[in-house]
Amino acid sequence: MTEFFGGWSKVAVATDQIQALIDKIREDAESAAGRSFEIYEAKSYIIQVVAGRNYIVQVDTGSCYVHLRVYCDLKGEVKFTSFLENKSESDQIKPF
Repeated sequence: MTEFFGGWSKVAVATDQIQALIDKIREDAESAAGRSFEIYEAKSYIIQVVAGRNYIVQVDTGSCYVHLRVYCDLKGEVKFTSFLENKSESDQIKPF
């Protein structure tokens, strides 16, 4: 995946690394959604390189898709930032 400082990458298929990243913030995402997710599978993502990395990850939750915004700092600490709910598999991933 081509990355450049400040800009967002093109959409890429989620990898095991992206799944591991969102696994770290699952509890925060479910709390923000007010429900538990039936499944929690990363499908695709975009990334922005800043002083760390911002990720927006499309996640299949079983009943719908959500887009999670996640920040990973230079030390590797992962933080749930926000999410968009009631997305579909065909919804384009865009910065928010």
